[in-house]
Amino acid sequence: MAAAIAEGTRMPTLVAMRAIASLNNAVRRKLLTLVLVQDGALPKSRILLGMKKRGFGEGNYNGFGGKVEKGESVREGAIRELEEECCIKCTADHCR
Repeated sequence: MAAAIAEGTRMPTLVAMRAIASLNNAVRRKLLTLVLVQDGALPKSRILLGMKKRGFGEGNYNGFGGKVEKGESVREGAIRELEEECCIKCTADHCR
């Protein structure tokens, strides 16, 4: 096996390999929502955006959304996030 390794490269140590395996196990996929509020019909419709006040993307404009909570559908999460972030109440009938 050592002969197959190019000169000047190092084999990963067992400690590093364990750290990588632990990191892979720690990473979990999360369901996220992104809500774009549309006013009117295309082509003259407008999109409501909010300005990020803190964290990643601070000072930039974005749609509304966030993490889907346990036991919640993506649609329910989107409706909840929209109300939390910009005080717009909507029902599932209004969502596409």
